[in-house]
Amino acid sequence: MYKTKLILSRLWTMLLITCLSVTYSVAQIWPDSTWETDSAEVQGMSTEKLQAYIDWLDGKASAEPYGTIIIRSGKIVAEYYGGGATASSKWEIGSLRKAVGSTLLGMALDDSIIALDDIVYDIWPAIDKGKSRDKRIKVKHLFNSTSGWMQGDEPGSKWVYCNACFTASGEVVGAAFEADNNKIAPLAEEKIGDAIGALNWHAYHYDDPFSGAYSNPGPKLAVDSDMRDLARFGYLWLRKGNWNGKQLVPEWYIEEASHNTVSHLGKHYGYCWFVNDNKVLLPDAPNDVFFHIGNGTGNRRTVLLIIPSQDIVAAVGVKSDAWDINKDYKSEPVPNVNEWISQIMPSILSDPVAIHKSNHNVVKKQEIQILNVSSISSSVLSVQLSMAKKQNVNIIVSDVSGKIYSTTSGILEKGMQRKHITLESPVSGIAVVTVITKKNIYKVKVPMLSH
Repeated sequence: MYKTKLILSRLWTMLLITCLSVTYSVAQIWPDSTWETDSAEVQGMSTEKLQAYIDWLDGKASAEPYGTIIIRSGKIVAEYYGGGATASSKWEIGSLRKAVGSTLLGMALDDSIIALDDIVYDIWPAIDKGKSRDKRIKVKHLFNSTSGWMQGDEPGSKWVYCNACFTASGEVVGAAFEADNNKIAPLAEEKIGDAIGALNWHAYHYDDPFSGAYSNPGPKLAVDSDMRDLARFGYLWLRKGNWNGKQLVPEWYIEEASHNTVSHLGKHYGYCWFVNDNKVLLPDAPNDVFFHIGNGTGNRRTVLLIIPSQDIVAAVGVKSDAWDINKDYKSEPVPNVNEWISQIMPSILSDPVAIHKSNHNVVKKQEIQILNVSSISSSVLSVQLSMAKKQNVNIIVSDVSGKIYSTTSGILEKGMQRKHITLESPVSGIAVVTVITKKNIYKVKVPMLSH
C-alpha cells in the first residue's frame, strides 16, 4: 500500500520568542501554482495531535484510496494520502457541487442579473410542473432547499434536502448568466476554478433528465477535484469571497450563505452549506463552522469544512467501502463528520491572530532569526538563518532526551545563510536544533522524516 508522508509544512519551523507587543492581524496568504506549507507549531497547532489524527484516519480509511488536507492562516499544516492515493489524485466531489452553484449565485447577485427574491418561473419557466405553487418558488427557496418542488409543500414552508431542486438552482443561475443550455459547468471552471488558480479542477454535467422524483438530481453539475483544489475553493469562502485582493463573491452573500437561513423551520442550512449554529450538527466543533458533504461516483465520500474563528479549512476524501464519513448526513448531529472533526480540534493550541503576532515579533527583534528548519530525511537537516551581523555560530542537533547527533560551528556572514547538516545517525521522532551565539541560545524542535 502506497502512502505519502504527512506533510507538516515541509516541516519548516520558526523559533517563537517573546518580545514587545505588536498589533498584527492574520496574514493574507494566497496559493499560486504551489501552496506554501508551514509547521503546525508555527501556526498554533500540534504536530503530535495532527499525527494522532492521521493515525486515526488511516485506521478508518486505509483499505481504499483516501486523502486529507488542513489549511491554517493560508498555509498547509497537514496533508496526507494513503491506500494508493497521492496528492494528484482527484475524484468527483458529489454534492459539494451545490456549494459551487451557490458561489456562482453570489457572483450573479453581484452582477445584478438575479435576486434572491426573484420568482424562478420568470427566469426558468421549466420549473412549472403543473402545480400553481411552482410559480411561487423564489430563487432563495431552491438554494436553501425549501422550494417544495416535486414534493407538494408550499415554497418556504419546509426544509427537505432536494437533489432535483439543487440542480434546478443551477439551471436558474445558468439562465441568469445566459449560458448555453443553462449549463453552469463552464462558469464553474472559468469564474471559480481559473480565478482561484485551481490546477486539477474539472466541471461537467450529467445527461440524466429530471424524472419527477425530488431525490433524483437529473442533469446535475459535477466537479472532479484533488484535495488541494478543493481546499482552494474552501479558502475562497474562508476569505469571504476575496481572492488575492479581488472580490470574486460579495462578502455580504458569503456571510448570509454560510449562516442559518432556515432556523425558523428548525433546521441548520444556509445557501448550499450545512451550518453548525448552536453546535447542533457538530457538537465537537465551533458554532461558526459551515461544511458540506459529497457522495461522488465510485463510492467517493468527501467533506469540506471551514472554521472562520480558527482560520482553518479542512477537507477529507474517502471511499465508503472502507468508511462512510457521510453516513446519516441529515441527522442531528451528523455522527461520522462530527467524529472526524473531533479528531482535528485537539490539535489547535492557540488563536491564529496570536500566533501571527509572535511570528511578527521574531522578524523585528532578533540578532539571528531561525527562518526555516527542514527535515530532508531522518539524517539530514536544512537550517536557514537570517544573520543581523557576521559572527561565529554553533549549531547542535540532539533528540528530546539530550543525545547529540551533530555539532557544527563556524563564522556566518551577514544576511541569509543556509546550512545542510548531516547527522551521525538518524533521529527518530523530534529533533532539537540549538543555535548558540556569543550572547544568546536559540532552540527549536522539528519533526523528522522517517526515511
